[in-house]
Amino acid sequence: MASNDVQNLIELMLLSGKCVLLVGAPGTGKTRLAIEVCRRLTGCEPRVVVGRGDLSYEDLVYRYELRDGSTKIVLGELALSILASWIRLVHRESPIWLVLDEVNRFNADLVLGDLFIGLDLEHRRRAKILPLDMVKTIGRDEDLCKLITDIVQLDENDVRKALQHLENVFRRYGYLPIPYLWRALATMNIVDRSHLYRLGFAFSRRFSMILFPSVFRNFRSELNDSTIEAEASVPSQAIDEAYRELALSSQDIDVPSDRVLYSITLTRGTVEEAVKRFERVAKVFNYIAKEMDSLGIDLGYSIYVDLCRLLTVAHLLNYDDESQLADLAVSSLLLPHVGSIAPKLRAELLLMGRTRRIDALANLFDRVATVLGTRSRSAYYCEVLSLEVPAAIR
Repeated sequence: MASNDVQNLIELMLLSGKCVLLVGAPGTGKTRLAIEVCRRLTGCEPRVVVGRGDLSYEDLVYRYELRDGSTKIVLGELALSILASWIRLVHRESPIWLVLDEVNRFNADLVLGDLFIGLDLEHRRRAKILPLDMVKTIGRDEDLCKLITDIVQLDENDVRKALQHLENVFRRYGYLPIPYLWRALATMNIVDRSHLYRLGFAFSRRFSMILFPSVFRNFRSELNDSTIEAEASVPSQAIDEAYRELALSSQDIDVPSDRVLYSITLTRGTVEEAVKRFERVAKVFNYIAKEMDSLGIDLGYSIYVDLCRLLTVAHLLNYDDESQLADLAVSSLLLPHVGSIAPKLRAELLLMGRTRRIDALANLFDRVATVLGTRSRSAYYCEVLSLEVPAAIR
């Protein structure tokens, strides 16, 4: 059974503009909680896709089938989620999110490849989900229009009006993109814990991973930062970008209800206040980032944009558990970058034996456990990574 702590962490990430991946053992309630969080934050049932080995991008978006001697359009759950969200947002209603269940059952990098760029907030308008001609066809097709009407729970006339509005405002694009307020949640079973490091970087970059407690493992974070040497600041450029992204909205196309974050108090100063309030979190984040730099991992300022967005939402919600917040930031935003080089480190170990980078990885594991606690999510993720590079265990 998941605790309220897990739900709070999920909601912090979602409200900051990230999609979320829940990772844990089978039967721990990941799917149920993902659906409950969608209901809690949107008031709507999400669309759900259950992973399977032959799942394709066309299955998620749309495909053509021959039925009764004619070609019919079959809309996938991703397209239904996006289209339904836009229709509801036009009428100032909440969106309908997507749950990708059991992503370990299909090749997520291949299936979701065309979607990845649109998961970044700044690139939402570049995601070509549905051609505009398809939107027109849906409005004229009685069966498809009825399907959409049932999903959005609005009057059919309101649905048709919304479709016409979307045709008009996205005419210059030629396609329907992803709303700023739309989110996806994914779940992943780890019967084999090494599945974690095998996640593609594109996926782990866009989906913030939250490790799920099991019957025999409950996570408990600490914040032992008194002896570490690190700055408690973040790049000014990251603060600027975080504010810009959190303030993104579709006001320019007359859909004002579509915005990343609803807050009448949000300013650039709000982001600065958040970083200052959670300076211990920023200090630990910088400390672990510096250790990762010694591994030869180049970190762009985008991870600091994600950190600033997360801290801003925590500040606006008056979230006060700094140890959990630091653990979440490190395990979800930083450590997946280490996972991306684990295969290279393993090959280096086999070819050259213990090297400076292997020693640096061992130091990283030790320091994560020291600063955030041996029972933290971050320490557990390091434990999983150590399965691929056993020499890094001391």
